[in-house]
Amino acid sequence: MLFRSRSGDAGGHVIRGGVVRASGYAIGVLLSVAISAILLRHLGVERFGQYGTIAAIAGIVLGITDAGLTSIGAREIALRQPGPERERIASTLLLVRLVTTTLGVAIAIGFAAIAYSGEMTLGMALVGISVILISLQSMTTVSLYVSLRFVSLTAFEVARQALTLIAIAALAVAGAGLVPFYAVQIPVAAILLVATLIYVRRSFAIGLVVDRELIREIVRKTLPMSAAVAMNILYLGAMVVVVSLIASEYQTGLFVTSARIMEVLILLPGITMNLALPVLSVASAEDHERLGAALKKMVEVGFLVSTAIVVGIVVMAPVIITLLGGPAYAPASGILRIHVLAVVGAFLTQTMQYALIALHRQRALILTNAIALVCVIAAGAAATAAYGPKGAAAAVVVAEALLALSMWIALHRAAP
Repeated sequence: MLFRSRSGDAGGHVIRGGVVRASGYAIGVLLSVAISAILLRHLGVERFGQYGTIAAIAGIVLGITDAGLTSIGAREIALRQPGPERERIASTLLLVRLVTTTLGVAIAIGFAAIAYSGEMTLGMALVGISVILISLQSMTTVSLYVSLRFVSLTAFEVARQALTLIAIAALAVAGAGLVPFYAVQIPVAAILLVATLIYVRRSFAIGLVVDRELIREIVRKTLPMSAAVAMNILYLGAMVVVVSLIASEYQTGLFVTSARIMEVLILLPGITMNLALPVLSVASAEDHERLGAALKKMVEVGFLVSTAIVVGIVVMAPVIITLLGGPAYAPASGILRIHVLAVVGAFLTQTMQYALIALHRQRALILTNAIALVCVIAAGAAATAAYGPKGAAAAVVVAEALLALSMWIALHRAAP
């Protein structure tokens, strides 16, 4: 049977999958809000800043060690017939992910040991274990969204959020200190990894395969994407690290509070674009008119949705911050009102990023993300030193706008 993205009903699968994913996203947002509220109120501004800094570094590791493997892997699997070849590719990708993630975690622990306290270094080690488990679980789900099994994919993601909420709530009730919260994802990720492997292996054989020729091919195809993704992830998470190194612990806590909300908002375009990648990949190879029409709709919808989000958050920022963290976090509302402007650029850049992937223009992604990374680190460090967390938020907005413009130019050149 041919892969569904080649069938005439592929668009319908993506639309229905979008509804499922959007529903899962909405549930995930509610669970994430509950998790954040517990953490904010239980840990306090400064300790939440420490927790959020380690979480940001973990996010960087997760993103960089993925190294484009999920996106490129989905594209390569989608273009092949179901059977042993798909399974061999997926199993090799799983091994590569394990190696890269373990190396990334080791580097992150070393950085934490140099830059932060002993407690935060221990936290990085504990979070690092969960990062390895999460990355493996994420890699095993590639077969689910390649075959457009969106309900199963969404169920696993919602389950992780639900289990995390239960664990964090239990720790808060028990009056736990900061360190146990660093370790909370380890049992959750382990349970989900086992469950995912059992579920996927019923119809898709996946394991750890050492195929040197295929690994070289994967490295060759993902290297440009790896550099682009690495810079993009660094660009998104760099400001939390920059603020933690320059600003006070209290200011870091306020900025991390805003950044936590931004993580939820910026997650949506990535989810919806992941659904469309297999279809975009086939359209880019077979039907550029179809590709252009799909991108036009995605950009229009993304712009409208993101603008509505920005207006809503700007109006409701004080209420949102107070509900989540209480009066102690009130100054974070001013940061969030600036920070949220980056959502528009995020929607547009993520749409264009997946279009460039589908068109095999990974080198363009390297250049555009390099520009944004240099901008956010240089401007962000100066703005943080001069204006504190509000300056950092403004730097993120400027960098996101610059990234969107750069990607539009690259996409226009690739496929006018």
